[in-house]
Amino acid sequence: MEKPHQIRCYCPQCERNTNHIVLFSATERSDDEDYWWESTYSVVKCMGCNGLQFHKEDIDESDFEYFGDGNIQPNPRVTTYPRQRHKVAPIGHTWDLPPIVRGLYKETMACLNNGRLQLAAVGFRAIIEAICRDAEVAGKNLETMINHLAKAHIITAKDREHLHAIRFMGNDSIHSLKKYREEEVVIVAHIVNAILTSLYILTKEVENLDMKPISRYPEFETILNESVAKRSVGEIDILRNFIKHDRRILSEDIPKFEAELQAHR
Repeated sequence: MEKPHQIRCYCPQCERNTNHIVLFSATERSDDEDYWWESTYSVVKCMGCNGLQFHKEDIDESDFEYFGDGNIQPNPRVTTYPRQRHKVAPIGHTWDLPPIVRGLYKETMACLNNGRLQLAAVGFRAIIEAICRDAEVAGKNLETMINHLAKAHIITAKDREHLHAIRFMGNDSIHSLKKYREEEVVIVAHIVNAILTSLYILTKEVENLDMKPISRYPEFETILNESVAKRSVGEIDILRNFIKHDRRILSEDIPKFEAELQAHR
């Protein structure tokens, strides 16, 4: 007995990629000699939960990647029904994102979750540039702006590497028309989600914490004035003794505040 044909695709019930048995399949092809395309329609059953779904695979001449060693990588476009909920779930609280970032993020995630991988790769690069412009960092190009984000300690050194990787992917997708695998674009989406969450969403939530480090001079000045008010008239002391009991002022930030205090005299 012939072994049933199997494919691996997303199962909406298992919520992950699983092996499926192909119960029925039909293929149609172009009859135009100038342009080749092929569409395969299938009914498949998950080998895990036995759920049924419709599976369509489209491919044409533009969906092949050619390598220097002679290998050819097909990149078909897959549509399933019921539709996959999300390849990557968008972050919540998008209203906390700057407007310049928010619109690009929504459009890019829609491209990703609807299988428009090349457009998604370009969109993620655009999001990185929008982050740089929102931070108002200097730079004539995206490479320089990303580096300045790290120098300004807005992002970490590891984040800097990640953003450059996203920049490379976006540039390849635009200028070389390179098509990245879905797994690669999904990784980029997770990176972007993490960075946006850290830069905007968690930052806004941390503002509501009482015990967060003092980072701005006006906050430091308020604490200093409160401490001075508790001292006796004419009592002289050094600055560090005035603020030494406030754990929110980090030791390495004191020289910066001292300099600003001198400038405000």
